[in-house]
Amino acid sequence: MAWIVLGVLDVARKLEDLVVWQLASEVAKRVLEISAANAIRREYKFCSQLESAARSVPANVAEGFGRFKPRDFARFLRYARGSAAELEVYLDEAVARHWIDDSEAAPIRLLIRRFSACSARLTRYLESAEPPNLDTRTPEP
Repeated sequence: MAWIVLGVLDVARKLEDLVVWQLASEVAKRVLEISAANAIRREYKFCSQLESAARSVPANVAEGFGRFKPRDFARFLRYARGSAAELEVYLDEAVARHWIDDSEAAPIRLLIRRFSACSARLTRYLESAEPPNLDTRTPEP
């Protein structure tokens, strides 16, 4: 079981405990909502890329968490931040092409920034953490 320290006494025992995953999941949910209900749907390739980037953010957080090694988790958090940055570019283009209103994109941009800051802090922590000793068995005589 992977345990990531959240604070002085808090430990994440499951993915859903992590604020970084909660933010990533909310980003994906909001993007998928606007892509389903707007003119973006008519732009098949663009919509596909937008949705793929949105899904990639929480998926990379989950994959890193599932690796059970701090440095691997940090690497996947960097991938997730990259997908979040890509997503911002797509949101900007969707607004510029009038496929969505800026009022729809702005709250998602804010979530992306919160996710990026949170994941950057967690990445710094993970890169400084010692990997857990998963082999707690005692050698047989």
